[in-house]
Amino acid sequence: MTIASTICLFAACSLGGWLWETLFAILRTGRWERRGFLFGPVCPIYGVGVVSIVLALQAAGSLGCELTGWWQVFLVSFAGSMALEYATSWAMERAFHAYWWDYSNVPLNIRGRTCVPAGLLFGGGGLLAVYVLMPAMAQVSASVPEVALEACSYLVVLLMSVDATLTVTVLTDFEERVASADRSFNDRAEAVTERVATTVSNAPGRIRGEVAQTAADASARIVGGGERLERIAADAFVGSMDAVHRSVVGRIRGFRSPERPEVGERLSSILSALKSRR
Repeated sequence: MTIASTICLFAACSLGGWLWETLFAILRTGRWERRGFLFGPVCPIYGVGVVSIVLALQAAGSLGCELTGWWQVFLVSFAGSMALEYATSWAMERAFHAYWWDYSNVPLNIRGRTCVPAGLLFGGGGLLAVYVLMPAMAQVSASVPEVALEACSYLVVLLMSVDATLTVTVLTDFEERVASADRSFNDRAEAVTERVATTVSNAPGRIRGEVAQTAADASARIVGGGERLERIAADAFVGSMDAVHRSVVGRIRGFRSPERPEVGERLSSILSALKSRR
């Protein structure tokens, strides 16, 4: 396969993966869900997986180790898909403190990043790719002028690059805005606490106890209504998001931010508010 045909195969499998994910979500939940990491209708991990299988089989053949049996293709697809899912999940979580899928409730999972049942399913997908998609792509490559394939591959690279840039920019801006809002909230809370402390310390001795008790009662009411205030703040933040931000962020399953747990909690509350509006 040429580079152009490989890129077109990647695009076709990325689109097919998105269609599969979307259909599966509809069958599971009964409603439409936008799937995938990118803004457009593609799931690049499927394209990467299929292209990796093709390259692995070609590399094995060049080394004199022909993997022609269906069970060999299945095992390569099974093991490769689990490794790819785990690595992708880890890398995306490190980059954005978020995860787009979670197998924690599925048997035989590895830290929720991948699992054996999904690996078996993708192993079957590898058979489909090798015995159906690759021959079909070979026929297309033989019947379509090379210049058309090259033009298609350039268009795929352009669209994917623009989409990836847009998505990464949106996610980075979203987390920075949440972190900024969290710092602003904490700063205001500290300022109020300092003013209360100053008021209590400067009050005459005979009424200092009453002032302190009043401040303590007010603090208790604020703490008791913390969840409600959090929901109000999250709803307000979601209301300030544009359609692109809502689309990209709405595909995230959850957030993990070990370095800044308070930001992770704020991100999770905003995500819950966003999903409740659907």
